[in-house]
Amino acid sequence: MRNRLLVGSRGSQLARKQAEAVISLLQDQGMDYEIESVIIQTTGDTNQAASLSEIGGKSVFVKELEVALTDHHIDLAVHSLKDVTSAWMPGLAITGFLTPESICDTLICRYPLTVETLPPQAKIGTGSMRRKALLSTARSDLCYHDIRGNVETRLRKLLQAPLDAVVLSEAGMIRLGFLPNSFPGLRSFEFEGQQYWTYRLEKEWFFPAPGQGVVAIEHRVDDEDLMGYIKKISDPHQTRISQLELGLLSVLGFDCRIPFGSYVELQGDQFAVHVFHPNGQESIRVGNDLDALNTIQKWAQLLKERLV
Repeated sequence: MRNRLLVGSRGSQLARKQAEAVISLLQDQGMDYEIESVIIQTTGDTNQAASLSEIGGKSVFVKELEVALTDHHIDLAVHSLKDVTSAWMPGLAITGFLTPESICDTLICRYPLTVETLPPQAKIGTGSMRRKALLSTARSDLCYHDIRGNVETRLRKLLQAPLDAVVLSEAGMIRLGFLPNSFPGLRSFEFEGQQYWTYRLEKEWFFPAPGQGVVAIEHRVDDEDLMGYIKKISDPHQTRISQLELGLLSVLGFDCRIPFGSYVELQGDQFAVHVFHPNGQESIRVGNDLDALNTIQKWAQLLKERLV
């Protein structure tokens, strides 16, 4: 008989905020046992000198959390969905998805600049192949410097390194309190006494990472009581979108070494799936029915055959 619930997350300030949000939602459901947060260091957090492709790709942010789940050291894990691969450990499942404040990226500078007004050969701090490829479609002269670390670390690097801008997730900036909400255009904020400017990179051309901005909840498949609570706090609309995105990734199998972005949106009574890949952009519309996932996966297989 459970008398407490252990919620695992990474140790960054953003990861803690996301875990706190999940805990608050669960507490609102009237759970009659104590809920505790457990911080777990992942390989991706402890090794920030190497690129993600060198140390194992996106899975380095979730593997230790999944091991803790499997070993019953925690009862659920809170992830950023964009860090999750399309496959997870046997006996585990991701069924909880929270509504994202934004799925867009944002350009962050020390001055009120946009992609178009960045100086010639501006230096952009990002290790993401996707972000580099998308920025290059707008400005072929930009230079890139690989940086890693949490949001606060990257903001400090913008001051310390010879960088003109960094690119971050807008949802993360909102959750950390740097931005009050999501809206287009230039905005300013302060961090550690310094002023910064952000400029939203609209999803219609700057395709987000699959699952960007979405908080995902992973658990053991045999924990039926907990599954019921997770379902109650999940956004059913976002759950459907995220399931379609994960289905797409399960076929494509792309990792951080390939510049790939995607997002799914509901247009009328159909889902529209938009992807950016090494050879360009493509979209498909599918019905809002049980066959949508199967249709998307067949389309993804044809797409993969053309790209490989």
